[in-house]
Amino acid sequence: MAGRVGATLEAPDAAAADDRDLRYRGAAMQHVAAAGDRCAQRRLGANARLAAAGDAHRDLVRDPEGTLHRIYDWLGLELTGEVERSILAWQDENRMGAKGKHTYTPEQFGLTAEQIRADYDFYIRRFDVAVEG
Repeated sequence: MAGRVGATLEAPDAAAADDRDLRYRGAAMQHVAAAGDRCAQRRLGANARLAAAGDAHRDLVRDPEGTLHRIYDWLGLELTGEVERSILAWQDENRMGAKGKHTYTPEQFGLTAEQIRADYDFYIRRFDVAVEG
């Protein structure tokens, strides 16, 4: 299955795919979600650093420069001006919406919003993820 999921993830964008391809991708991603959820539930209790990853991402979105400094300080690494400028430039060039807006519906992938929320319920609750809609 791993090879098939990899091929699914590398397939052309959804706008160029027919419904059958999208539904295959949806089913494959549900399989990946279920496996990931089982793994997360087993490991989160024993690994506080993994549990903090959700908070770090929210911080990075809210305060990229400050979070970058805190991460480098925590790792005990020097953040040179060149590296900082490079990271912040990449983030600016790839910010949400920088490459256009992509809108998809669960139904295009043979899924429902309720099914996705149920499949990711552990993650949503554990990391206090805001759910759209």
